[in-house]
Amino acid sequence: MFDIHAYQVANSLQTTLELAKKNNHDNYGDIIKNQHQIHFVDCSNATELEAEFRQIGLAPRLEIKDQFVFWKPDDADYWTKSSPK
Repeated sequence: MFDIHAYQVANSLQTTLELAKKNNHDNYGDIIKNQHQIHFVDCSNATELEAEFRQIGLAPRLEIKDQFVFWKPDDADYWTKSSPK
């Protein structure tokens, strides 16, 4: 079962990246093997996606929903299934 929750963080890009890395470490540090930071000019450009993901050895599976972009490890459907408190 997969459960995704998206939050908006109104701050600088660097602060947002630091917050995401800290949150990942604090909550999933025991199971995360690698984290990658990927820069795109246009995440809907298939050529750019393939080139960037090829550099880190991952399939370029991005799902774009409104203003959110998710990398998917497979072709499964992902959605929010719970309500955080």
